[in-house]
Amino acid sequence: MRLCRFDRVPWARHNSAFTRSFEDLVVHDAIVGNKQAAADRYGTSWRAVNNMCIRVAQEALERVDLLDGLTAVAIDEVKYKKGHKYLTVVCDHTTGRVVWAAKGRSKEVVGGFFDRLPRHTVYAHLGGDGYDESGRAPIRPDGIPGWWTAP
Repeated sequence: MRLCRFDRVPWARHNSAFTRSFEDLVVHDAIVGNKQAAADRYGTSWRAVNNMCIRVAQEALERVDLLDGLTAVAIDEVKYKKGHKYLTVVCDHTTGRVVWAAKGRSKEVVGGFFDRLPRHTVYAHLGGDGYDESGRAPIRPDGIPGWWTAP
């Protein structure tokens, strides 16, 4: 029985058979064009290109804190596929960028977002979907759900 030893090297990402620079090049082509065209151009499979895209995206997201500087959010759900499949999406109300998303549309799903935040940082838009009943988001002093921003 042979034992293999895997070491971290600076020129490759974890779980990759390719160098960082090659992956960056292929992912750039996949973004500009499409994954299949990038796979054909560089002689790899579509699945290999897809895995490269996932690794590069995960590495980029580790360097960025999407919740940093958040002062107001908008929460909504989006239906996808056939049937009743939903994503709960949280956007930065100031910039319009998506800062968090998860499968489902329940109070527990939204609670997962608020659990990741310091309690004093973000105030949410409280809509008619029952999110205001969770006790996780503040209600305006006049009792009317609406937009709040951090003081």
